[in-house]
Amino acid sequence: MDRFGLVLQGGGMRGIYTSGVLDCFLEHGLIAPYVIAVSAGACNALAYLAREKGLGKYMFTEHLSDIRYYSLRNLYHHGCLLGMDFIFQEIPRRIRPYSFQALAQSPEKLIVAATDFETGESIYFSKDEHDQELFLLAVRASCSIPLFSGTVHVQGAKLLDGGLADPIPIGKAIEDGNERNIIVRTGAEEVIRQPVNLAWVTERLFPRYKRLIRVIFDHHRRYNDTLARIRALREERRAFVIAPSKPLNIRRVERNRNRLMELYKLGYEDAKRSLPPLYRWLEKVRT
Repeated sequence: MDRFGLVLQGGGMRGIYTSGVLDCFLEHGLIAPYVIAVSAGACNALAYLAREKGLGKYMFTEHLSDIRYYSLRNLYHHGCLLGMDFIFQEIPRRIRPYSFQALAQSPEKLIVAATDFETGESIYFSKDEHDQELFLLAVRASCSIPLFSGTVHVQGAKLLDGGLADPIPIGKAIEDGNERNIIVRTGAEEVIRQPVNLAWVTERLFPRYKRLIRVIFDHHRRYNDTLARIRALREERRAFVIAPSKPLNIRRVERNRNRLMELYKLGYEDAKRSLPPLYRWLEKVRT
């Protein structure tokens, strides 16, 4: 069996852990034929499949002090704290040009998920089934964290953070034919989330979107159910999980560069230590 998937969790700035993991993979020539990602994982997937080692780390660390990146000024002018035009237009097209051509020519399949405002369910976008501009807009939608990033309109749908409806999209990876998957987590592996009462916030922010409110309120259950499924898949040798080996001290929007670099290095080292058992697991996948 040659086919296996790579599933990338989101997690805001904790996504720099995944940057370290994927840079290690690139350094060792490990490219998954199928990648599915949500939120920050989607940005990391772009760098990974364009073979741009170091780009993920750059995006998370090099513009922390720039008010265009994250500031109250953005909130005043654009209605959100994160400068999404700066992150998704100015940086990759002018400041640090991204290889859009390399992404388009990469033979691997890439899927990103976003959450639909109206239904509260996931919408999936494929690199190969949508034109590049629309697909990159879907990546931006997947990364649009509530309260920080605003919303994005794609093909008539109003979308935001893909991790809300599908926090770790292992189900979609299996549905697409990948019976075995590498899963890169950005949280402590066995942490069970507790319900958080955000009803008073969500009902004021999204008064017309009852299904979305239900998804936000029920997010902890979806997340915990997904963790339970991943544990079962690991026991069946159908999943290989890479997750932080140390407790995290990183906020969803972190501005301490040293902390971010520590997490990047942790991702790289965790991946490097995982390579021997991962290669053995992949050999069994291929037999």
